[in-house]
Amino acid sequence: RGKGVVAFHAALSAHADWPEYEVMIGGAWRRGAKHSPYHRFRVDLKAPDHPILEGLPASFVTHDELNQGLAMQPGITVLATAYDDPENRGPGPQGVRGSGKDEPVMWTLPYREGRVFTTTLGHDLRSVCTPGFVATFRRGVEWAATGQVTIAPPSGLRDED
Repeated sequence: RGKGVVAFHAALSAHADWPEYEVMIGGAWRRGAKHSPYHRFRVDLKAPDHPILEGLPASFVTHDELNQGLAMQPGITVLATAYDDPENRGPGPQGVRGSGKDEPVMWTLPYREGRVFTTTLGHDLRSVCTPGFVATFRRGVEWAATGQVTIAPPSGLRDED
């Protein structure tokens, strides 16, 4: 009905018994999904003309989990990806390795009459306090709610933050 939805991090693993939820949020943590250890990585912005990303640098650095193998839905607009380095590996001989692929970390999609913004980022307090997360989340929430972004890009956000 023209309302917005915002899903972040753990919301991707919710409602496994509600198939329409996966359609609504555009991607979900389901059987086969995993992540390598929490680490520092670069997020590359892929849709610089989208209102959420307009005026932001081409990338930012975060500390978070980087998901792989998400159940993705058709019709999403990928806003950002991150390279999941296979050298990043969990403990033990069977530890989860990075996928060696660019994994989607942020996307939008229309849902019925509304707008959806989803980000896989936001594992913990350290993650949600990074400048890149704060900038994209604030702007993503505004876009989902109104279809516009009036929040100016932060002046201190740099590629290496």
